[in-house]
Amino acid sequence: MIATKFSVDRPEHRSGRRAVARLLFVSTVLLSSSLVQAQEAEETKEELTLWEALTQGDAKFSVRGRLELANQEGLAHSEAWTVRTWLGYATKSAHGLSGFVQFEDVRAVRDDLFNAAGLNGQGRRTVVADPEDTELNQAYLAYDLDSMDTRFVLGRQQIVFDDSRFIGDVVWRQNQQTYDAFRVTTHPLPELELTYAYLWDVNRIFGHDSNRDFESDSHLVHLNYDLPGNLGKFVAFGYFLRIPNSKVTSSDTYGFRWTGSRPLDDDESFSLAHELSYAYQKDGRSSPLSYSTHYFHASATVDFEKKIAFGAGWEELGSDSGRIGFATPLATAHKFNGWADAFLITPTTGLEDAYFFVSGKLPGNINGKLIYHRFQEEHGGHRLGGEYNWIMTKKINNNWSVLSKFAYFDGSTSRGLADRVRWWLQTTVRF
Repeated sequence: MIATKFSVDRPEHRSGRRAVARLLFVSTVLLSSSLVQAQEAEETKEELTLWEALTQGDAKFSVRGRLELANQEGLAHSEAWTVRTWLGYATKSAHGLSGFVQFEDVRAVRDDLFNAAGLNGQGRRTVVADPEDTELNQAYLAYDLDSMDTRFVLGRQQIVFDDSRFIGDVVWRQNQQTYDAFRVTTHPLPELELTYAYLWDVNRIFGHDSNRDFESDSHLVHLNYDLPGNLGKFVAFGYFLRIPNSKVTSSDTYGFRWTGSRPLDDDESFSLAHELSYAYQKDGRSSPLSYSTHYFHASATVDFEKKIAFGAGWEELGSDSGRIGFATPLATAHKFNGWADAFLITPTTGLEDAYFFVSGKLPGNINGKLIYHRFQEEHGGHRLGGEYNWIMTKKINNNWSVLSKFAYFDGSTSRGLADRVRWWLQTTVRF
């Protein structure tokens, strides 16, 4: 059965529903206005009709097959053979108006060989969070107002800001996280991008039938500025999360991110890339919690002729006196703090992650990367463990790629952290 999601009439969610109604009204007015403008534009500029835009669009197809072997100390081994299929259709633009629809299906060869996040009755096994599901993954209308370099998007959509540390699509898992949202992006200056998004539902990776999606009354504000000269890019953001069916998840987060790269020699054989991020977080308006904490990340990478690179970084997710850790409920968390997924949720004592890596080209035009993490508590300073990661990827052609990936987490027994091992073999075909 294809899963779709509808809001129910909970009192605490009515403010969000009213906001959705207002957004739908505003969007209808904007789209109606665009059609009037389009009719006028036909006199001076040849455009596709709505029917032509609808029928001359592009089909999108992707299949990703994966084997994931996972073992966590104290649990039985998991072996997950899964396939994710995306089938989508993007219309052409007619007077700035376009649309996109995408269906997603996740199937397992045998769903009794792994624990699909507690959704398939295999709780004694190690978690592999890829439950079977079929759903409407994306469905939105977009309007591009070229005269103001502005784009409006309304409906179920992918939203990713920066490196997905705070707002992401969790695309590593087979079921992608998407958002029922209204989003507007504008460029008041060539070097400045402003984005505002209102979220009324978060379609999480567990599937609709799991009843684990987030209801939402959340606002996201994102500013992206290209600094002059060779100074890089500066980002400022404010994420105001209101989650009525998980009120402890509600939070206000403000922060900035500065990234850049510059050559270290005259012929640009060597380059140095950097990132510096900081965020402050406190409990949101509807949260029963009372806390404040911080986030910090700094990294540097030296690259030689795009053949080999060395880097190091320090990431800190703070704690409020050991009670509550910095939360990133909408992040692509698997991407950070080790791929063994020991820290998808920040410990109450916070987390400090010192990491080092080397990456480069291997024989056969294979891209490889090796990473080491050392973890400790932000509050208390106790060691939490270490982790080794490696990944190899190869692009066979424009439509086919393969991947192998490994993670080993050596947890601190004194802090109750179990050892974990994960290995993936994956192939992706897309058209």
